[in-house]
Amino acid sequence: MTTRKSQRGAPLFVAATLLLSLNASADEGMWPFQRVPSGKIQEAHGSAPSQQFLNNLRLSSVRLNDGGSGSFVCSASKGLLLTNHHVAMGQIQKASDRSGKNYVKEGFFTRSLADEFRCDDLEVNVLQSVEDVTGRVNAAVRPGTTDAQADEQRKIEISRIEKESLSATGLRSDVVPLYGGGEYWIYRYKKFTDVRLVMAPEAQAAHFGGDPDNFTYPRYALDFAFFRVYENGVPYETKHCLPWSATGIRENELTYVSGHPGRTQRSVTLEQLETIKDLETPAIFDGLARTRKALLSYGDQGPEQRRQATGNVQRIENSLKAFQGRMEALNNPAVMETKARQEKALRAAVEADPILRE
Repeated sequence: MTTRKSQRGAPLFVAATLLLSLNASADEGMWPFQRVPSGKIQEAHGSAPSQQFLNNLRLSSVRLNDGGSGSFVCSASKGLLLTNHHVAMGQIQKASDRSGKNYVKEGFFTRSLADEFRCDDLEVNVLQSVEDVTGRVNAAVRPGTTDAQADEQRKIEISRIEKESLSATGLRSDVVPLYGGGEYWIYRYKKFTDVRLVMAPEAQAAHFGGDPDNFTYPRYALDFAFFRVYENGVPYETKHCLPWSATGIRENELTYVSGHPGRTQRSVTLEQLETIKDLETPAIFDGLARTRKALLSYGDQGPEQRRQATGNVQRIENSLKAFQGRMEALNNPAVMETKARQEKALRAAVEADPILRE
């Protein structure tokens, strides 16, 4: 979760990639729900989120298994889920394949529940609870084992924890390493597998401005889509949702963004960052660029080929912009110098403490 001060014209997204507006300033970055620094937020801004607020936000937010985040919206229409158009693109394509229509170009709209497109391979997860299992995972590592053996012992214990949790709660249970493996937490999700596409605008509106406007703000695209979540064959009646705002956010208003990011890399070493900068990122960027070129060439063969390629082209263009930003940051001497100072200070602190040094 992130906090930020909003500015006029800077739209707020509950997005797969946790998009941060270039016109907005973020405070601490991202925190897991169990580690929101309410005291620091209160000190900095004069108010802080209550536990009730955080609980409702968590239970209103969802993770989609094919990549992305979304949220239940408060509506007279039950089970309504809002996400980004690019997150829904895969399902829009599948609806097009099944019907023979081009819903990417024309948009998708239903007038009744019976018209909704059932997404057979889409899963929605709602985070119900988390629990620290660091002690149990670490205790599974026997003394005198090699690093490879220790890793295998942790994996076995993690699998055991997940199976026990699933059996006891009926909830999807994933053990997640945090802070570079410094901690392990089990995340328990309520899982929904009956999810149906309700509405998505045409790509010309949803992707207005194309790649040049993507990841830049303010945007003028209708990058959204609606799904409906069902439970036992009927629309899910969620007790937690996010209400609509008729006015939008105000300038300098403190806002919170909830979503399912991939990961941060704050705990990597300077040597790892140099490898990422010199080898990993350029190789990935080059591969993505070549794949994009091939997809565009395929799309030039005709309207149907263009429809088939559209989703993958957008996904790759998102990634190219992300990796371009990463390369620019890693090639900024100030970034690497900051990391070097932080690592030097950490090593000095460990060396000065006999217990940590051991």
